[in-house]
Amino acid sequence: MTNMTVKSIFPRKTLWIAGIIVGLSSGCAQHSALEDDFGKSVKQMQYVQTWNKAAILDPQLEPVYGMDGQASENILKDYRSTFSKPATDPIKQEFNFKFSDINGGGN
Repeated sequence: MTNMTVKSIFPRKTLWIAGIIVGLSSGCAQHSALEDDFGKSVKQMQYVQTWNKAAILDPQLEPVYGMDGQASENILKDYRSTFSKPATDPIKQEFNFKFSDINGGGN
């Protein structure tokens, strides 16, 4: 009987590295409870903010007609002005403090 040795095509080091990569990447395939719940808060917020609940299921894609263009522009300008920065920064205000000595004399 003759002794035959079979040589592997891949060295052991390569098999170990491949096994480690497969093991580490298998942890990425699992979903957490947070991922399963992702997006539900946004959908709930949209539902609460929608006046006509039927519009969620059948949205109107046509433009809204009937509003004056000049009035719409003025409303939009007023709306955008609410997001502009104030003239003075409320955080950088100047304060004057007057300290007196222990005996109560201020000047």
